[in-house]
Amino acid sequence: MALNGIQIFKLTPKKNCKECGCPTCMAFSMKVAQGAMKIEQCPHMSEDALASLSEATAPPMKTIKIGTGAEELTLGGETVLFRHEKTFVNKSRYAVELCTCMDDATVDAKLAEIPKVDYDRIGERMYAELVYVNCDAEATADKYTALVQKAAALGRTMILGCSDPEIAKAALEVCKDNKPVLNGANASNYEAMNAVATAAGVVLGVSGKDLNELYDTTAALEKLGNKNLVLDVTGADVQETFGNAVQVRRAALQDQDRTFGYLLLFILLRLLAEIFLFRPPCSCFSMTLVPFVLDRLTFRGLP
Repeated sequence: MALNGIQIFKLTPKKNCKECGCPTCMAFSMKVAQGAMKIEQCPHMSEDALASLSEATAPPMKTIKIGTGAEELTLGGETVLFRHEKTFVNKSRYAVELCTCMDDATVDAKLAEIPKVDYDRIGERMYAELVYVNCDAEATADKYTALVQKAAALGRTMILGCSDPEIAKAALEVCKDNKPVLNGANASNYEAMNAVATAAGVVLGVSGKDLNELYDTTAALEKLGNKNLVLDVTGADVQETFGNAVQVRRAALQDQDRTFGYLLLFILLRLLAEIFLFRPPCSCFSMTLVPFVLDRLTFRGLP
């Protein structure tokens, strides 16, 4: 549960030095409680106090970083449920899918199209920041690794969609330095996938057959010491996926349940495999409900 300003104030040095930019330690404590400042901005906070306060004062939805260099992305860190309460600082991101089920010509064509969708809109660069590399059930480690290497050459941050620990381990050997997301943990394989993701130092994506299973699997991963997670809430259809997102975000941001306090991930093509839309169908809520969206449609579906 988040601490209030008085609880935070009790652990401050009470110097009123103004070095943090606030007139008093009480004012600083109130801003930390509101999420307007970070506890680390106090230069005189003791290590013990920082250790005890950092987790309690962290945003209810954790902040993560993926990618490296110019392609590094900061995601999450939300403190409110609705946009009108506070501007979302870390916007939604989009990916285009590559899959081992595609032939070489299709993969090459998609890779060639990715750099073409890159333009300026009111001072903001609009492009597909991510590439989702999916491993289908028939793929071998060699085939998947070869596809990952080909995608990595593009220079964009990747999400590896793979639920086989051994295949995932092989793929990460060629791309882990670029800090991708490994999306593939579930109730049946989370221990093995956790070991692979932890060894590679990458974010792990978690899914479940329903929200109860997702919650239990996430809690189990936390017990293993892994809090570098994203939650795949993709359901059987748009309605279920929307409902999953609302329930998880409400639990994290309103009820302060930190087990659900992770970034959310959608895989839209699972919902719309036979429907062509000029614009991603969830774009109307993706920016207000989720900080991270996977769009596995073709580039014609990008705004």
